[in-house]
Amino acid sequence: MLNKIATVILGFILVIGISLMLWEHFTTLTFGEVTNGLLASDESIEQVVIIDRDPGSSYHSKEAHLSGAFYDYMLERTSYTKLKEQDGSTVRRYFIEIKTDQGNQYPIYISERDIQVKGQNYEVVGENHIVYYIDSTHFDWE
Repeated sequence: MLNKIATVILGFILVIGISLMLWEHFTTLTFGEVTNGLLASDESIEQVVIIDRDPGSSYHSKEAHLSGAFYDYMLERTSYTKLKEQDGSTVRRYFIEIKTDQGNQYPIYISERDIQVKGQNYEVVGENHIVYYIDSTHFDWE
């Protein structure tokens, strides 16, 4: 009898554990997935502006103006950053503004812990490869 109870409890724990793992898997997105479709199909990126609002730097903020090819290059190297939808956000360090040939502007806000794309907030799950990539790239900051 005790053996049957232990088996049922173990089975229940396994079902809950597997359910939680599946829930986490299906509610986690990547940076590539959330930025897919950011631009209209007839648009192309003319310029990318990155503004660094690092409160620890000697500058209040600094910015770098980059070609549209930079965004594609950055996305190749950071698209696997895992995200999870959330309400609210923290103070953001980086502001990325994507300017298109159609005159549209698309903002992406980034901090070490969260990202905002298309008005939706996401918590970074695990390592933030986007912040790491920006921090390790040598820009001509203005």
